[in-house]
Amino acid sequence: MIRRFLQSVLCLLTLCLIHPPLLPTQTPPPSNRTQDNQIGPVALKKGTEVRLVLLETVSSATVRNGQTVRMAVALDVTSNGVIVIPKGTPATGEITQLRKAVPKERDGHFEIKPMDLTLPGGAHVKLHEYPPDACEPDGPCWLLKALAMPLYPLFLIHDAAERRDYPEEGKEFVEQECSPESGFLAAKLSVQRTNLDSSDQTLPAGTASLAACMAEGRYKDRY
Repeated sequence: MIRRFLQSVLCLLTLCLIHPPLLPTQTPPPSNRTQDNQIGPVALKKGTEVRLVLLETVSSATVRNGQTVRMAVALDVTSNGVIVIPKGTPATGEITQLRKAVPKERDGHFEIKPMDLTLPGGAHVKLHEYPPDACEPDGPCWLLKALAMPLYPLFLIHDAAERRDYPEEGKEFVEQECSPESGFLAAKLSVQRTNLDSSDQTLPAGTASLAACMAEGRYKDRY
């Protein structure tokens, strides 16, 4: 009798060791990672390309060096699926390397250098004409430019001889409204996600002009 009692007790103890009593489990607190992802900043790295569109017709006959021209962002710039720079965001460019046309001697020419853009919240973002790793003042190939400087007079002589032997017609250079342009972020851009998701945000200033270019088929992405 006592043996059976001891065996029963031993079995119960063994079962308790193999299957411990279930204790109420605590649900771990929800992770803040998802919440952080929804309210944290989103960033675009330095050198991110921004596709632009010209919002006015520009001619070498009427512009001057240093004159600003109106542009707008042509395509949304995103980071991890979030629109950081919406299309239609207004941007400005500057006329550089202007050359007036001379009848029966040379054609007109100029370059449009992207300067900056203005985000819907009012922040100004500086743009570069080339990626940061290209031949800009802060680019790594400045040494190649320095080595090429002694050859620059030879290029000028060759250019002058070519114009003498093959004179150009003297046409003015014209960039039509809705022409594609591009720029690159001069520095890393970080924006709070809450600012991007605001429902009371107004449309960027260049939205209507960009929509007209798209609707009329005058904007053709050159890439």
